[in-house]
Amino acid sequence: MRWATILLGYDFDIEYVNTTKFGQADGLSRLMRKHQVENEDIVIASVENDVCTLLKECMRRLPVTVDDVESYTRTDPVLRKVISCVKSGKWPKKELDRLLEMQVIEPVTHSEWAAPIVCVRKSNGKLRVCADFSTGLNKALESFDYPLPVPEDIFATLNGGAVFSQIDLSDAYLQIELSDESKKMVVINTHRGLFQYNRLPFGIKTAPGIFQQIMNKMVAGLRGVATYLDDILVCGRTEQEHTENLLALFERIAEYGFKVRLEKCSFAKPEIRYLGFIVDKNGRRPNPEKIEAIKSMVEPKNVGQLRAFLGMITYYAAFMPTMKDLRGPLDALLKKDVKWEWTSKQQTAFEKLKKALSSELNLAHYDPRQKIVVAADACDYGIGCVISHRYADGSEKPIAHASRSLTAAEKNYSQIEKEALGIVFAVKKFHKYVLGRKFLLLTDHKPLLAIFGDKKGVPVYSANRLMRWATILLGYDFDIEYVNTTKFGQADGLSRLMRKHQVENEDIVIASVENDVCTLLKECMRRLPVTVDDVESYTRTDPVLRKVISISNAYMMTAPQKQ
Repeated sequence: MRWATILLGYDFDIEYVNTTKFGQADGLSRLMRKHQVENEDIVIASVENDVCTLLKECMRRLPVTVDDVESYTRTDPVLRKVISCVKSGKWPKKELDRLLEMQVIEPVTHSEWAAPIVCVRKSNGKLRVCADFSTGLNKALESFDYPLPVPEDIFATLNGGAVFSQIDLSDAYLQIELSDESKKMVVINTHRGLFQYNRLPFGIKTAPGIFQQIMNKMVAGLRGVATYLDDILVCGRTEQEHTENLLALFERIAEYGFKVRLEKCSFAKPEIRYLGFIVDKNGRRPNPEKIEAIKSMVEPKNVGQLRAFLGMITYYAAFMPTMKDLRGPLDALLKKDVKWEWTSKQQTAFEKLKKALSSELNLAHYDPRQKIVVAADACDYGIGCVISHRYADGSEKPIAHASRSLTAAEKNYSQIEKEALGIVFAVKKFHKYVLGRKFLLLTDHKPLLAIFGDKKGVPVYSANRLMRWATILLGYDFDIEYVNTTKFGQADGLSRLMRKHQVENEDIVIASVENDVCTLLKECMRRLPVTVDDVESYTRTDPVLRKVISISNAYMMTAPQKQ
């Protein structure tokens, strides 16, 4: 996926990518053969290509006035000093030049606001430049409490549907042009001076709420359409109804000028997976992936692993009172001077506890009105995480669990890097739940508070890998807290007892400023009214310029003879 998004920055024929390998083409081509689109703002590629590209070159202005901007801030402006990215300014210069050329940023001579830039060298040697707004602006911004959709409302819209499509607008932020007053606040301080963003940058904490407001306005009045931030869901009771609803959405997207990232869309599917549920014509049911991490846990091999597992049991005991009666054979192995011997009695107790722990009755349904807590942990061979709701009485109930084993390369990471990887894995895994929401991030590794905390920005002394992960988290609104390992049972057990399996492909590219810029560059190139070939062709047909060319060619042929 990362390589595919990088290719978006180049001008190549769409046939170069065989979309049938992505699974989108089957449903989409079936829809396109049955319905011809006549709206000129919607360009549907030929049936042979089995792709759909939806583009209209325009920018949306952020609905913020001068008075609105002033009301968003509650403290005085903050100007941060320049942070040196690398020993030489050569690499930041190239990246800044690229952003300038695409008019994403522009130089300014003075600003009351300024954020430092965070430079991260990628595996290909290139540098990514991100603004660290956690150092001032995000602290000063009042929360934009625009309500995000409640899952029950989304599922109510999808109820009765038999055919579903999922549309992704993940590059939409850079398509939103800022008002002049807003531009004055999103300024970066670099070794070359001050630059302001002309478009909504990554990392502004109020952006998700504002973006959701725009999305709600865009889909208002459409049938069978629900939106949650950059995801749009479409359904229909029949293929014909689904097609009509989908094309109506495409027309509205074109009207608003947003782009669709085709490789992350799915079309005309009998079911979709969303917010922990599988939705199909029969309704919705829990997604088994939420509890897969629990079900795949292997039995403990030593006292340390057993303590980690029982830590999970203790943590969730309030919701599962029967567990106290099941854990007796396991507790017996923790007694002093007892030899470790795992028998069928312990195995039976272990399986019963896993079954009780993974029961859907013990999982909370995601509710954006409740406080969200994300806990992540790592050990020498794996990482585990859990997202939970914390209620008014202080109790927590899990929404979903996740875990995976470390690769051979990741096993060589230092412990702080493994713990940081666990946090980033958790945020990516639960991206749909936490984007645009304030949440609490828990870790049992205290040094990460200085790296991922937002009090002073991303530390310059961080290793390149840690700095790269820190920039990934800049787009999320969270507080991070330290929890003693002995009280960290909800995540510790998952990291130590997961079954070995292949690392899954990442389906979400977070903080990919470089990818957004590449996409924007491609669109800017396509927006040019003429090409070099057009200029050459029309020059040769113009009567005046044709004479000029003829005279010039004649002179070039005779000039050497005169000399």
